[in-house]
Amino acid sequence: MEADKTVSTGLDVSMINTLALTINVPMPICKYEILDRPDGQVVQFAIIGQPVTHQWSCESRGTVDIFCMRVHSCFVDDGSGDRIDLLNIDGCALDKYLLQNLEYPEDLKAIREAHVFKYADRPALGFQCQIEITIKEANQQCVRPTCPVPLGFDEGAAKTAKTTTNNTVVGRRRRNVDERDENLISIDVRSQTVQPIDTLEADFDKSLLPLRIASQLSVTNEQEVIANICLSVGGFAGVLAALFVGLIASLAITVLCTARRTKRIDYA
Repeated sequence: MEADKTVSTGLDVSMINTLALTINVPMPICKYEILDRPDGQVVQFAIIGQPVTHQWSCESRGTVDIFCMRVHSCFVDDGSGDRIDLLNIDGCALDKYLLQNLEYPEDLKAIREAHVFKYADRPALGFQCQIEITIKEANQQCVRPTCPVPLGFDEGAAKTAKTTTNNTVVGRRRRNVDERDENLISIDVRSQTVQPIDTLEADFDKSLLPLRIASQLSVTNEQEVIANICLSVGGFAGVLAALFVGLIASLAITVLCTARRTKRIDYA
């Protein structure tokens, strides 16, 4: 008959060793351009009112689907200290007539079409923004600003866009650098200088312009000449009335002269 015997032994279990791997990922290179169309040519001269595309883009070298971007705190200046805010710290537009809320077709790209405007008595404009770069969460979409429809300057945009001396936007406190996410980086970007062309300035030397802009300027001038000939309904009625009065006066003078001539003949 077999006997049961319990056998035991000691077993030491240790934790699996882990090794931390650190990879240096180069930061994206960002730029701000004003183009004649999306992904088109850079604009240096533009006719006032001409549509252009504001484009912010970042190039991530050797990495894909790692970063997100958000454009904010944009303004335009004339190089002499005068500036107008276009986007607030949240990345929302402040004046619909100058710049609407941005579109983000890609993780590292934002665009918006706008029309060229000009400071009075200033030859050029410069645009500047901040681009916020963050690490993209795995399997998540980049977070985009949720913005209301911007007002026009004459509709109270100046009040909603009012900033205080400590660079704080009303309704939202600007965070200090030490309060921000450690994975967040902010980059200052500035567009090329754009020289708006006023077609009413006859002394402007068109030979300094690219051929495509000069030809467009010539067409615009011809259109303005035609437009200047056009009259409103009230103006057209006034012209007709003046012509009618002139015609009646001419007829009256003609009849009077004819009557006097007839009398002279009779006397003779």
